[in-house]
Amino acid sequence: MHTWKLVSIWVPSYNRPDYLRVLLQSILEQTYHNFEVIIYDDGSPRYKEIEEVIHQLNDPRFFLFRGENVGFIKNWNRTLLQCKWEYIKIIGDDDILLPKCIEEQYMVLENNKAIWFVCCDFNVVNASWLPVLNKYFTQSSYRIFQCDTIENWHDFIKNYFLGKRKVWFPGAILFPREIISIIGNFDETIGSPVDIDYLLSISHCRSLYYLDKKLVSVRWHDNLSKKLELDIEHYRNIVKLVVKHFYVIYKELTILDKIKIFLPWKSPPLSAYKIPLDTLCVFCESLRISSKILYTTRCNE
Repeated sequence: MHTWKLVSIWVPSYNRPDYLRVLLQSILEQTYHNFEVIIYDDGSPRYKEIEEVIHQLNDPRFFLFRGENVGFIKNWNRTLLQCKWEYIKIIGDDDILLPKCIEEQYMVLENNKAIWFVCCDFNVVNASWLPVLNKYFTQSSYRIFQCDTIENWHDFIKNYFLGKRKVWFPGAILFPREIISIIGNFDETIGSPVDIDYLLSISHCRSLYYLDKKLVSVRWHDNLSKKLELDIEHYRNIVKLVVKHFYVIYKELTILDKIKIFLPWKSPPLSAYKIPLDTLCVFCESLRISSKILYTTRCNE
């Protein structure tokens, strides 16, 4: 007889009680019921409203925590500490799960023990729940396979850096809790692309499973994309991420591929962004760091 394992759904939250209510309602509509929901509020001015949302929904599987405002990465890490059960799903407080999301992803992991995480296709919507189609997203921008597919971790990372793969939004992923003991917390030095960094770190461990179904709706905010385009620190963080994971596949790449990856305005991981000219300093910094990594790696061989 199958023992149904518990899933920890953790929701780092800040100041969006209306969005949070919609998300939590979507969780209550899941066909898989063996879960807990950890909501960790990052010192919201509207905390009383968030508290009222939890009170009105009145479900013993919902656990609300409040901490001082520390920023989203530190809040993600302290949310992680509260998760106790076998599987973990991270989701933003403004996204929603479609009804069979947990059930379908759970069954993939239960039936494929060599898989380290399962990801799915998803909808991208705006504040009015209308589909978002722009330079970042198309109807199939994250549907990188045409059917359910298993890919080993090495090929996934290599193809990601060559622009042939994309890293999914956290809400589209389910993974076993034991991963945390292997790769640790979110890297607070990596900045804005910390979710991409964590998923690439998970990918270093085992194969991934792509489930070719839209099981999540992710909300996209235009003001966020404009803010990132103007933030030079964001580009530096992206380059730090590339450098951090590059060592896994550098031996297999041609000189041209290596140049392409580290050229900020051509790099596949950066190609979704409109890179300003002053990122030339980022390019110089990335060359210096990558040269140091390659030198150190060769010395240790």
